[in-house]
Amino acid sequence: SVFVGYSPGKPHLGYLIMNRLLRSFKNELSSNLVLGINIGESMQIHNKSLEETLQANELVERVLLGNNGENLTRIYDIPSLNDDSIQQNYERIYSKVSRELSPSDFRKTMGWDDKTSLSKYESICRAISGILYSDMADNDLSSVSFTDIKHLPFVRLSKIVAKKLGVKEPSFLITRILP
Repeated sequence: SVFVGYSPGKPHLGYLIMNRLLRSFKNELSSNLVLGINIGESMQIHNKSLEETLQANELVERVLLGNNGENLTRIYDIPSLNDDSIQQNYERIYSKVSRELSPSDFRKTMGWDDKTSLSKYESICRAISGILYSDMADNDLSSVSFTDIKHLPFVRLSKIVAKKLGVKEPSFLITRILP
């Protein structure tokens, strides 16, 4: 399976790189895709309504997948948008991830201190839960997470958590997204 997290809004050239790579995984390798979709974050960043943001997401997905939504799992950052079974799995995984990451892990990896907002910790734990979603739901799967080089701390923390939980570490494709 392939995981990618993104914040829908105004599509830019960086989406082209992601979309071409993910489409090839989906079409040529028949991979399952897990999309971590940051609707709430996108609404704040782009100052758009929920409806406008969901429409932007639909556009991104149409460009990404065409009309083929098979083998696709969507994990939204707004729990009410998730299917019940996906939300239950995701919350179970989040609970395990958040228990395994200590403040010292964040200090060493992210350079955070005691003044760092708790919401930043939660946001990173949620992102890592999405990255590890396929591995923890089915340990026989191999997964790849597609990310930008600026998210290397997520990669490091994901590997720490996978090791602590005894699940297979996902592989990562790390790129420099064009501005």
